[in-house]
Formats: sequence, structure tokens, C-alpha cells
Amino acid sequence: MTDFLCFTSCFKSSKVKSAHLDTSRQASSLGGNFVTEHGIESPISDTYEITTILLGTGSSAKVVVGKHKATQRRYAIKVIDTTKKNITWRYEREKQLLKEVDHTNIVRLLAVYTSPRAQYFVMELCTGGHLGYALKEAPSGRLDINTAKCYVTQIIHAVAHCHKNGICHRDIKLQNILLGAIYIHISLIHLLSFTN
Repeated sequence: MTDFLCFTSCFKSSKVKSAHLDTSRQASSLGGNFVTEHGIESPISDTYEITTILLGTGSSAKVVVGKHKATQRRYAIKVIDTTKKNITWRYEREKQLLKEVDHTNIVRLLAVYTSPRAQYFVMELCTGGHLGYALKEAPSGRLDINTAKCYVTQIIHAVAHCHKNGICHRDIKLQNILLGAIYIHISLIHLLSFTN
């Protein structure tokens, strides 16, 4: 399971479909790394409606679409099974790393909710699918040179920002590069701190 970097859509006239997601209520990015953390006394269901729209799944977590009840904005919500104690440290590390990075092309972690059996990461939602899907849908399976340059530039900026903060991604692949309405985002789960 991975988190993602999100990149600006570089298509002048995109034919890539948004995988049945309505983009009219997409969350806007917040400045800074302000992440609210909520304990058991504040259940996620008080603030968000968790839908059955599955965005991704892994061995110990899944990502679904969630809707903020007051604003009706949609977010990606990673639901982590905390009963699997041998892997929860990875998500704790992921949470700390996502709090440290603040970049346009890195998916923002906005809130964390904790329950007795799960932890929930509320993140911005990228509705344009992943880069592999964009390549599959592109004519001849290729992006035009200007689109490719645009994406590569954004990926380099995001990775450079991670490196500047002592973070190595270790799992950059097409499925971990998400296309948003405004930006491309890259996954951050397999990050490793550098040592001097």
C-alpha cells in the first residue's frame, strides 16, 4: 500500500477519465504541514462519511473516498488495520514523514483519526488516476514530449524536496504517481531516512 505524489495534469486536452469520480468537490491544498490528530474520543464518523469507493488496497490498509459531512468535499482516506501489530510502526513512520514534507507535488496528510482497531489518514484526493493509466489511454501508449517534460519536471521537484528533507522514496513507479486536477502526486510509504 502506498501514498502518492500528485502532479499537474499536463494534458492540453485530456482524454483520461477520472475513474468515476466527480471532481467538483475536490479538496484544495492547505499551506503548511498542519495535521490534526484525533483520538478514540473523536471518531472519524462524526466528521467524515466513508464511502465504498475503493481507490487502492494492500495487505494491511485500503484507501477509500471519504466525504466531509459539513463541507461535502471529498478526500482519500487510508484505513489502516491496527490489529496487525507487526506493521503498525510503518504507518507511524509514514505519518511522521508526511508531516515533515510540504510540497505541491506530494499528497498532503490533513488529519489522523484513531479507533481501537484502525487508524485513518485523511489525505487530499487525486482524481485523475495514475500515470500508468494515462500512458495506457494515450495514443500509441506514449505521452507527447511536452506532457512528458511537464511530468518529469514535477517528479524531479517532488523527489528533490524529499531528498532535501533526508527522505528517500524507494518505490517510484507509474502506479504511485497520481494525476490530480492541478498537480501530480507521488507515493510516500516506502520512505527511508538518510543517515549521515
